[in-house]
Amino acid sequence: MKQDKNDDILQKVEGKINVFDFLNVFLKYKKLIMMIVLIAGSTSAIYYLILKDHSLSTFHKVMYRSESVLLIKPSNQNNIDGTNLESMVLRIKSDAILKGVFSKFHTQNSEFRNIQYETFSKMFRCDVVNIDANKSGFRISMETADPQLSQNILICFISELSNYLKDNTVESLESKKSFLRHNYEISSDINKKQHYADQIIFIDKQINDIKAQNYYIFEVWSQPSAPKEYYQGSKSANPILLIGFIIFLSLILSITFAFFLEYLHNLREKEPEKLRHLKQ
Repeated sequence: MKQDKNDDILQKVEGKINVFDFLNVFLKYKKLIMMIVLIAGSTSAIYYLILKDHSLSTFHKVMYRSESVLLIKPSNQNNIDGTNLESMVLRIKSDAILKGVFSKFHTQNSEFRNIQYETFSKMFRCDVVNIDANKSGFRISMETADPQLSQNILICFISELSNYLKDNTVESLESKKSFLRHNYEISSDINKKQHYADQIIFIDKQINDIKAQNYYIFEVWSQPSAPKEYYQGSKSANPILLIGFIIFLSLILSITFAFFLEYLHNLREKEPEKLRHLKQ
C-alpha cells in the first residue's frame, strides 16, 4: 500500500515538473516562438491581400452555363449526311458556324474583345443525348463568366446553325435546278421538257418550304436555359480561418522546435558524449 502511495506521489510530482518544464521552455524561447508565429501570420495575410485576385482566378472562378437540347426532325433525316446524330454533331462543331457566332459577339460585346477564337470554341460543348427510347438528339451548352452572355450566345448559335443548314441545302438544290434548267433549254423532246419542268417546280417548292421553316432539319426540344452559376476549379477557403490555422500550426511547430533546442542544450551541458554521438 505504501509503495502504491509513493508511486502516486511520484507521478503527481512528475506531472508538476512536466508542466513547469513546459512553462520554463516557453518563457525561455518566447521571443523565438513569437517571431515564428508573427512571420507565419503576417506572410499568409500579405499573400492573401496581394495575390487575392490571382488566387481567385486560378482556383475559384464563378462561371455561368446555359444548355439547350435539339432534336433532328424525322422528316428531314434524309437531308443529313449519313442520316445520324454523329454527322450532325460534326456540323455543329464546325468552325463555319462557331466563327459566325464569334464574329458577331466579338464586335458587339466588350466581354469578347480580349478573347481569342480558340478560347471561345473551348467554352462550347456538344454531345449526343437520348431523350427517350424513340427520341435522340444533341445537347449544346455554353460557359462564360458573364451571367447572361452564355444564354444569348446559344440563342444566336441556334439561329446561325439553322441558317447554315438552310444555305447549304438551298445551294445544293439551286445547283440541281440550274442543271435541270440547262437540260430543259437544250432538249427538243417535249416529254423530257415536261419532266424537267416538273422537277424544277418540285425543287422550287422544296426551297420555299426550307426558307419558311424557323429551324431547318432540327427542332428545339428545350430552349436555352437560364444560366446556372457554378464554380470552376476548387472553391477558395475562408481567408480568416486559413490564416488562423496557419498561426496555430506555426505555434505548435515553434514550441516543438523550442523543446528540441532545449533538449540539445541539456545534452551539451549534462551529456556531451551523447551529443557527440548524436552529431556523428
